[in-house]
This record gives sequence, C-alpha cells and structure tokens, in this order.
Amino acid sequence: MDRKKRLISSLALINITGKDAEELVDFLDFIDAPDDLIYLGAVLENITAALELPLIRDVAPHTKLVQRAMKYRSSAYFLLEKLQLHRDKIKFFRPMETNVKKAMQGYLSKHPIYVLLFMNSDKNQPFYNALQQILLFFPALIEQQTAKNPDVFLKEYEKRQICEIFREFSTESIITDWYGYIRGEKYNSLSKIIRLLQQLSLLLESEVYENKTRLLSRLNTLIQIFQLGLGIEKKRHNVKSRHGGSRQNKSPEIDGYTALTGEMLVKLTLPDIHDDEDLIYALWGSPSEPVDYEALYSGEDEQEQEVGDVYIFQTSQPLESYVQAFHGKRVSSAILNRITRQNNYLPLSLQMLSHHEYQLILDAIINEHVNISMETLIKQLILLTMLYTASPFERAREVLFATRFNDNDTPVQIGYEYSTHSWIIPALNLNYKTTGDFSEAQKAANLLRLPATELCRFKFDKLAKLKPPSQTPEKPCNKTNILSDDFSKYIADIGPGTLTKGRISNYLLVIGCAVFGQATTALLFNREPPGSMARSYYTSLHTSLLQQRYKILLDILATSVERKASTAAPAESYGWIGARYRPEMNQITAAITKIQYDLSRLQTKLTEPGKWIDFHNLYVTYQVFCQSLLTGMRPITTPLVQREQLVVSAGVFIRKEKAREDEFNTRHIPLCKTVLELISAYERHLMIIKSRLLRTNIKPASLPTLFYIEVNGKPQRFQPLLYQRVLNHYINLPPNLNRRLLRNYLEEQCVSHEIIDVALGHANIGEQYWGTYSTLSMRDIRTQLVPHMAEFARLLGIKTIAGLFT
Repeated sequence: MDRKKRLISSLALINITGKDAEELVDFLDFIDAPDDLIYLGAVLENITAALELPLIRDVAPHTKLVQRAMKYRSSAYFLLEKLQLHRDKIKFFRPMETNVKKAMQGYLSKHPIYVLLFMNSDKNQPFYNALQQILLFFPALIEQQTAKNPDVFLKEYEKRQICEIFREFSTESIITDWYGYIRGEKYNSLSKIIRLLQQLSLLLESEVYENKTRLLSRLNTLIQIFQLGLGIEKKRHNVKSRHGGSRQNKSPEIDGYTALTGEMLVKLTLPDIHDDEDLIYALWGSPSEPVDYEALYSGEDEQEQEVGDVYIFQTSQPLESYVQAFHGKRVSSAILNRITRQNNYLPLSLQMLSHHEYQLILDAIINEHVNISMETLIKQLILLTMLYTASPFERAREVLFATRFNDNDTPVQIGYEYSTHSWIIPALNLNYKTTGDFSEAQKAANLLRLPATELCRFKFDKLAKLKPPSQTPEKPCNKTNILSDDFSKYIADIGPGTLTKGRISNYLLVIGCAVFGQATTALLFNREPPGSMARSYYTSLHTSLLQQRYKILLDILATSVERKASTAAPAESYGWIGARYRPEMNQITAAITKIQYDLSRLQTKLTEPGKWIDFHNLYVTYQVFCQSLLTGMRPITTPLVQREQLVVSAGVFIRKEKAREDEFNTRHIPLCKTVLELISAYERHLMIIKSRLLRTNIKPASLPTLFYIEVNGKPQRFQPLLYQRVLNHYINLPPNLNRRLLRNYLEEQCVSHEIIDVALGHANIGEQYWGTYSTLSMRDIRTQLVPHMAEFARLLGIKTIAGLFT
C-alpha cells in the first residue's frame, strides 16, 4: 500500500472519504504528516494559529504562496471540524505527555517538520507560531533561491537538525527564558527571526552556564540553515573529485567520496606512513538516530551511544573497489549479523580445549627433562601464560617478570610477580571509558594479582635461578626471539597435534564466560570477549572478589583432570577494577537516609509559604532515586513505574527506554513489593498536588506524570539536569549510578549473568530472554531476581514515605 492509500485509510477513521480525502492528501504531505496521523488535532491547532498570523514578508509578495496558504488554512479548519466529532479517538488529539521526545517517539527522524508543528511554548507561543509559519513555507522559499543560485539548497538531514535543535532548546532554561523576554516582538519576516536568533547568540556568549559551547554551535547551525531562505550559502564539509592527480606534499582528495554518502572524512596519522600515495583515510557514516542528550545528562558517556560504521581505505588502491565493498556491506549486513550470531553456537570443541588435551599439556610440561634448555623453558612459560591468563601468543610472549610491581602504576603488559607468585593483570582500560573526577568516588586499582598454580611457581623458580628477577619488570620471553612458527611447532608435538594457539588462549576465557559471564571475565584477564559492551561499562568489582572467582576457575580446571588445585595464597588486594566509577552501598544508604530526614523535617513545615513546593520537589527526587535503584531504569524522561506499564499477573512492568524501531531495548523488569508500595504512595501524592495546582488555574490534564515545581508555582517537566541538581545535595555522583550499583550488587551476589542481563537490559542484540529457544521463563527470572531486589531495598534502607495529605 502506497502512502496515498495509507493516508486515505487513516482519514476514513474520521469519516472523510472519497474526493474529500483525496484532496486532503496534498495538504497532509505539505505538513509532513505521518501515515497514522498521530496527534493531528494538536498539529492542526498550531497550523491554524500560524496561518492566522499576517503572512511573513518573504511569502506575502508571491501570489501562488498566498493562495496556497489560504487553501491549506481552509483544509486545516475542515479537518479540525471533522475531528471534533470524533473526540473518542484520542490518538488524534494532544496527549497528556508533555515531553515531545517521548510523545513523538518513532516520528522524530522521519517527520521532523510535523514534530515541530506539534510543539508548544508556555513562554512565547506567538513566537512558536511564527516559526511554524516559516517552516511551512521554508522549502518553497529555498526552492526560489535555488533557481537563482544552485549552491543554495536544503539537505534532508538539515530538516532533522532544525527539529533536534528546537527540541534541545525547549529543555534549556536560559533559552526558554529568552523566549519570554522577546514576547511582544514582531516576527514579520525570516530576516527578523534570524536577527533575533543572532541576538540570542550574543546573550549566550555573555552568560556562564552548562553546555555553553554546544548551545552556541547548535544555534549557529540553525542560523545558517535559516539563512538559506535568504539566498545565503551554507558552508558544508565536502570533498570533490580529484582532477589531474595530486601535487607533491599535498594529500590527494578522494575520488567517489560523495558516492559513499559518509558525513566525515578523517585522515589517519600513522607514524610509518609518509608518502601521499599511501595515505589512509577513515570514512564515518553517522547513525540514523540522533544523540540522546538526556541520557548524557543522566551520567552516560557519549561513547555509550550508538555509533555509525567506520570504513577505512587507502588512496593507493582503486576507489571502485571501496565503493563496491561499501555497498556490498550495506546489502549483506543482515546476513553477516545472522552468520555472526550462528558462530556463537559452534561446538565448543572448535573453540576450546578438551579435558584430555588439557591433561596432555600438563603432562608435557611436568614430565619434561629436568635439564631443559632456556629456549624450551621460555616456550613452557609462554604456554602457561596463555593457558592461565587467557593471553594470545603475542601478549604472552611479552610477559613481564619482576620481584614486585608498583601498585601506583598500570603495567604495560601481563606480568609475573615473583615475591607473591602472582600473575599481574593490568586493569582493564575500556575504550569508551572517559575520565571522571567525582569527589565521592574511590579511585580504581591499577592492577590485579591472581594466584599462580604450583606448576607455574615451579617453572618461574627455574627462570629465577637462570635469571634472577629485578625490581624493574623485564621481558625474558622476548629476548630469546621465539617466533609464532616456532611455538606452533612446539605445541604440535604435544599429543596428536590438534592443539592451536587460539584454543589454548581461549580455554579459560570461554570457561570464565560460561561460569561468571562476559563482564567478570573481561576484568579477570584484561580481554574483552565478544558481546554487549554495556555489561563491562556498568560493572566494577573488588579485586578480592576477582581473586576468589579466579580460584574457582582453577578448581574447575583441576577437577576436569582429577587433580587437586594447588595455588599460592592470594596476595593482599585492595580497590576495584572496571567502569568509570564505582558507587558503594554505604554512600547510597547515607544519601537515602539524608533525603528521608529532610522530607520528615519539611513535613513539619508545610504550613509555611512555599514549603510544600520544596517538599514536592524533594519527594519527586526520592521517588525517582529509589525506584530507579530497584528497577535499573535510566533516570531520563519519566523514570517511574506507571500503572499502564504493569503486568500484574506476571509481576513485571514493560518499558521501552530508547527510541528505536526494533524491540531490543524493550525491557521486562520484575518488581518487588517495595516498588509497588512506592508507586501507590506517589499516585496519592500526585492527586493532592494536582488539586493544589488546580486552585492556581493549572489544569490537571496539562500536567505530565512527573514534574518539578518552580518557585513561582509553575510546573516544569522532569529533566535529568534538574534531578541531578537536587540529588547532588546528597551525593556527588552522576544520576545513572543506580544501574552501576545494581549490576555490581547482583554480580557480587552470584546471580546468574543471564538474569542480570534481564534486570539491566544488557543482552546482546537479537537475544530474547524468553524466546522460543530460551531455557528461562518469566516466572523463573522473577523467582530468582525478586528476593535479591527485596534484600537490596532493605540494605539501602528504602522505605515508603507518604506524600502530601491535603
């Protein structure tokens, strides 16, 4: 069914059919309406208000545009009259949800102009209506300018940019306050709007506030786009075709770059490349969804957001091959993903050692002649390093050897500490982990000490006799110049010749993933197994716990060959390893206790002017803080459990947290009794607050589910930045500390990593928790998880506090 038929089908729901429906299709295309006409009534109200204003000077002189405005105004009124007869069809009318991003989820990138026509401003609605009139005729104005100058044109992504910028501006108080300041101005032309925006730019330059650089950059982009309507070219980054080759000492431009449809060209500066013909470039294709800035404000790193693909190519190769590969990858991406997922289910015999092969390795090393050569000893040490630290050959060959490693420095490589007979594992450095200076967060450890087995101690004792260790770490295995082929020949002589370097180095890695999951294994061996990176991003474990889990893995290995595990006593260990910061239980408990105390103190002062507002704002913060701790919800948009999201019979609530077309971000979260009690308490409090606001002529239907109240009594929808300002009075950590604390707690309680993935939504893309082939049911997940969540609530001291009564 084509778009016209889908629109006519939607119009039939409000009894508009036949010729009337066909005549309206052109108007619906004009306003960029989606096929289902969601919230059409709200959009039409703004359109009629915009077209009732005097036409801007850029449109008024053009007869055809004036006639179009009159025609479309009539169409808008006609549709509004029809809609009034169908008030029962609530999807066509403005929702109670005031958060544009949440209300228009799924339409933001596909229908940006329609989203802007939906938006309102409580500070200056006439300004918004003037903007909406400009947006309606903006394509026509640019079309006129393009006829005069072909270099003046509007790209599709720039429409999305306008939408993103105005949505972002609607959450910034410094800009919304400016909207109120210019109330009463005349918005009679595009040039007038641009001058006002330029005045805003000067204002932003003179003020001090968060995100100053970003807001100025976004505002400058908006001004440049609007100037297209005046015939002013917009500077765009582009690379044109090369003509006549490249001159010496000048990087050649890339043929066919525009055909690759990328948005950024980056020269990779490699130290061993000097000639122009060997330059390497990376082409970045941006993701389809814009950056989720509310998630960033809640404490997430920008690197955690979805990113586009990077295509690397070299100028000395024919560009045709890159173009072909580029399009081939786009076409076959779905097939490649399926193949990748299928490879995860290959028989383990193709990925790891059998028990018999592990026994053969031990026998070969133990039964080796007493007087072995230095070269053979080094090969054995490399083999043991690969086996017990899950290190690839290249890393094991560089193993460091020293009497003692400095706890204040991160080693450059895997090492062996002779004084404690411990493997030294450098702390995992996550690629997307950014530095963060949080005064209340303890610093992470630089290294991890794992106890060595008796066999490893014996072999390193032999090395110490031949070459005593020093205080400075050295690379004894590297000095013998053992190559990969030499080592392959050595392990080929062990048993029937089925051993490979990959299977040896992956043996403990695979067992670790099966027993403790991807995140713990990555921290143990400083090696990221494939899977969801969010698991590692949110996990930070104490080094003492990692030592215990490593010993469990060694016990599993010993049991598999009917041996007794014999390891050195774990070296005394402090600190933790993992994510950017680690919130501790005592910190969160102290913050909750302080909030509870302040709420009880405010309850005794509710008769004083303005104290009920202070109580409400702190109560909202307490509810979000406690519920997000017990559900793992990201503290953005509306991070509260709502009745309509509950499936009471299953004891879960369903929430889709990220605006994506697939369902991989839809979470089914089991609930404990404490959360249900918190929900009921907030609902009672919200009824009282709405009744109070009704006395000030604020209609309850206009209020969002979650909001703060300003000093002047005006409600302001929940935003991560507002939440963080209140929360920072009690704990100086980012708002998304809840997800880190919850994951760490469940990891430390030895909850199955599959269950933890359910609680946090950290499964790999494509995995289903209770799909056709899943061994877990929703009941199983809830049975295992809820007792831990109830104990978690008790340890944190989370209690249900009553809100306002009158």
